[in-house]
Amino acid sequence: MTKRPTSPLGASRLPPSQRLFVPRDLGRLVPWSLRLFVVFLLVSALTSSAHAHDPHEAFATVTLLPDRLELEITMAASTALKLIDPDGKFPPLRPENIAEHRPRLTREAELLFIVTSERKPLKPLKADLELTPENDLVFTVKYPPPTAGRLLFSAAFLRRLGEGYGGIIEVNDRHGQNLGWEQLQWAQPNFDLTLPQETPAR
Repeated sequence: MTKRPTSPLGASRLPPSQRLFVPRDLGRLVPWSLRLFVVFLLVSALTSSAHAHDPHEAFATVTLLPDRLELEITMAASTALKLIDPDGKFPPLRPENIAEHRPRLTREAELLFIVTSERKPLKPLKADLELTPENDLVFTVKYPPPTAGRLLFSAAFLRRLGEGYGGIIEVNDRHGQNLGWEQLQWAQPNFDLTLPQETPAR
């Protein structure tokens, strides 16, 4: 599966996390003060949606850097806790108890995705996590840089969570250019794209 195509309605090729719609004739229809207020509301809504999301949804952003592949996964703290406590015996994750669960959650971070480059698994180099004020858990996992060719991401954690869970994954290069994105589901947890061979600098 390659880059997600644009919608038939002519929507932007940007992934959902980067879309911001402002009417083309906004400046002609409203005064500048109201214009600023509308833009402020749109930006605020976009920012809030990136943090306060459905606990059944996770968001993954991949950044391809010269020396590594960096994968950031954001999910509700309650969802992350379910991965290490499927029976629901632990209290909710809070700043005061995150240190107690950090070792298990860090190990879990390395298992969230299976990443393969040209059919060769990329082993995690380092994993970290952060509990946000919005009570989301943000995992950051670093891998060796992939080679040119097929790059596959399999959201193993969705299989474990079960029916009803899903998310979105997007892949960006080191310049922030989006290379592709896809909506993932527990029954369809894979996304792949083809990385071109880099042209040597002259």
